[in-house]
Amino acid sequence: MKIINNKSLKDLTTFKIGGEAEFFTEIYLKEELIEALAWAKSKNLPVFILGGGSNLLISEQGLRGLTIKMINNEIELKGNNIIAGAGLALADLIGFAFKNNLTGLEWGTGIPGSVGGAVRGNAGAYGGEISRLVEEVEAYDILKNKWLTISKNDCLFSYRESHFKKDKNLIIWQVKFTLAKDEHENIKTKLHDIVNQRMPKLPTESSAGSFFKNIELDKLPIEIKNVLLERFADKIKGNKLAAGVIIEALGLKGLKNNQAMVSPRHANFLINLGDAKQADILELIHKIQSEAEKKYGIILEPEVNIL
Repeated sequence: MKIINNKSLKDLTTFKIGGEAEFFTEIYLKEELIEALAWAKSKNLPVFILGGGSNLLISEQGLRGLTIKMINNEIELKGNNIIAGAGLALADLIGFAFKNNLTGLEWGTGIPGSVGGAVRGNAGAYGGEISRLVEEVEAYDILKNKWLTISKNDCLFSYRESHFKKDKNLIIWQVKFTLAKDEHENIKTKLHDIVNQRMPKLPTESSAGSFFKNIELDKLPIEIKNVLLERFADKIKGNKLAAGVIIEALGLKGLKNNQAMVSPRHANFLINLGDAKQADILELIHKIQSEAEKKYGIILEPEVNIL
């Protein structure tokens, strides 16, 4: 294990924003992870786990303590099961499934980040969610100092949430997925359909991915829910209203603050035009949230982790 001092994190995130990690290491093996955690504990330092670098907005002040980047990207096929390391790129998992005629992950095409990050945040799109494919997760419990195998039910998945997101002491190491067999050409068609839907909407500038969680109508007070049902009836899918629809309706698409902007392509992407700072993005967030609450009575919640 090699510890690096003052490692720049900016280029390790898809947003291209952020300062330095006080201490930084890359982890390939279980033994290295345990060694790194013991090292941080001996110095009473906090630990942050970095995956693919998406869904992150890091301050220019950087991160105190030890930042651990997961590089464990092994992948294995067992029948209809794929066992993948947390550090594997989600794109590589999708490509591996396609190569082996396994379907179920096509919705993830074009989503950045790692397997561990996708499971932690229960990534999803176009009606799909990664939680539906998870069989079990191997994780390390920092408090108990032991490896755990956690079943799908015990992962406590919900919309963009999981047990791993709520319990900071659990570090995802690898994930076992169960997929279904399909014809190669059928999977290829599904992949192309997602690409054709997603790519024209995605900004080409640096971003953290979709910024705000979509609105779950059943969790709203009835009077607010009725307003949204009347105003956006044709936009509601699966009892959810896309955050981008709200932001666009507020007239904030294309709103700029220094080098930060609400993407003109997709209102739920905040983009870095080149040299945006965390403060620039935070001002956009505050503007969007305050306008949404004022006009529609809703609180738009970021799915991006703000550090």
